[in-house]
Amino acid sequence: MYRDEFNQTQRDFYWSLPRVAMAVLAFMVVTYGLGFIATGGDLAIYRFWAPKQEAARRQVYEQTKSYRQGSIQRLNSLCSQINAADSEHKPMLQDVVAQEFAEWSSADVPDYLKGCLKSARLQ
Repeated sequence: MYRDEFNQTQRDFYWSLPRVAMAVLAFMVVTYGLGFIATGGDLAIYRFWAPKQEAARRQVYEQTKSYRQGSIQRLNSLCSQINAADSEHKPMLQDVVAQEFAEWSSADVPDYLKGCLKSARLQ
């Protein structure tokens, strides 16, 4: 009799343990699902932070040595094209230089290109 009651209690315990575990797991999944739906799948957070993160990445990239050297090479190429161009094409090339290097300080440009950059900005 005692042994039968013990076996019944043991079977009830093992039967209820998986049910409790499944109920807890189901509660966690439902809670996560409601949170995901409430935040729009984290879209609102992404839409807020993504532009700020990209702006910071862009600012860091523009300070790298390879970007600076490439930009100086581009400016050197454009200045050479300006010097070789006829009078009809010079204003167009100067506009390109003025637009591409509008945010550059003349202190960041080598001395041999400062005159070209200054004349392009005055155009």
